Amino acid sequence: MYRCTQFLAIVIFFLFNSVNIYAQWVQIKELNNSDVQVITVKDSLMFAGTYGNGIFKSSDNGKSWSAVNNGLTDLYINAIIVKDSLVFAAANSRIYRSGDNGAYWAFADSGIYGGGPYQSLTVQGKDIFVGLMGELGGIFRSTDNGVYWNSTNWAIHAQSLFSSGKNLFVSDYGGGEVLLSTNNGSTWNNVGISIKSSVIYNFAMKDSTIYIAASGAGVYFTIDNGINWTQINTGLTNIKVRAIAVNDSLLIAGTEGGGIFYSGNNGVNWTAINTGLTNYNINTIIINNGNIYAGTNGSGVWRRPLSEMVTDVKGLNSTKPNEYSLSQNYPNPFNPSTQIEFTIKKEGLATLRIYNVLGQEVATILNSVIVAGSHIVSWNASGLPSGVYFYSLTVNGYTETKKMLLLK
Repeated sequence: MYRCTQFLAIVIFFLFNSVNIYAQWVQIKELNNSDVQVITVKDSLMFAGTYGNGIFKSSDNGKSWSAVNNGLTDLYINAIIVKDSLVFAAANSRIYRSGDNGAYWAFADSGIYGGGPYQSLTVQGKDIFVGLMGELGGIFRSTDNGVYWNSTNWAIHAQSLFSSGKNLFVSDYGGGEVLLSTNNGSTWNNVGISIKSSVIYNFAMKDSTIYIAASGAGVYFTIDNGINWTQINTGLTNIKVRAIAVNDSLLIAGTEGGGIFYSGNNGVNWTAINTGLTNYNINTIIINNGNIYAGTNGSGVWRRPLSEMVTDVKGLNSTKPNEYSLSQNYPNPFNPSTQIEFTIKKEGLATLRIYNVLGQEVATILNSVIVAGSHIVSWNASGLPSGVYFYSLTVNGYTETKKMLLLK
């Protein structure tokens, strides 16, 4: 009996006093001194382009990386894209193509003139587009997988290219403008946004909503292909946004000097998620296979499970209850998503944390001020193994913990 009581006490101690081991960013050692400009996924492989150290590849979901620079004469990589079985890389002075997952890179820039750096790449149907940032700038198109390129005859310093169906977008470096082409780059028109003295670094898309990351102006979105734009910066304490990624209703933004922020409600408000991160200068963000990857300016790639992010918080009603309560999650068992309902009788800072059976915190899925009433939090545990987990709600001095089962 004594041993049973002692074991229970140890479990309770770990549950409420453990150091947060998993709920933080972890640096990937092979790239720890690299300036990572881009991270791209091809099937089960990941490619990271660095500024000065060339290209690295991972085949184990980003846990380890190795250099794949055979054939590269320029190790300053600005962009990487995948088209079918081919991988293309844009460096300062050349464009490269690999047909064997990076084992060898060949030149693929015949027909391009005006000088680099080659800054951006995108695929639209059977075509590939590259954007130049040299003195003349320009956008070139290849219809034969990079064997030859033709100019679109449009002089623009193309910071970022993005395609969606027949729509091809480009951001003008330094001009704070987005241009749209619907005819394969033959003609371009300004869309309804102009952010002077700002650089639009990145595009992201979910369904028909397009998001942009603008350094000095934060995050904007459009639902009508750029006719109208809405700024969504509430809680974004650093608006020098250089990267953005989207997964369901979850947005991740990387900033210059402010680290990483997330929004679980499509950008209505933002929360910083920098625990464990030592470099707050973020160049690129990608979500892949249950993890978030951040490429930094000088400290390589950092990795964090997507399961640590809350994906949705819904208020069920505005009636003020008379008590606090935490309901059993549903469904339970679950794989990989579940919903947790709770009720609070007074507005306050609410935290909802997930622990494993060792008492180690594996996720903080809610940490914000919540109004009185009943609420539901949706949680995705795709980055965690099967097993028993505990979820614990704390608000206004009230704490309650329940058990749930993840079965994969």
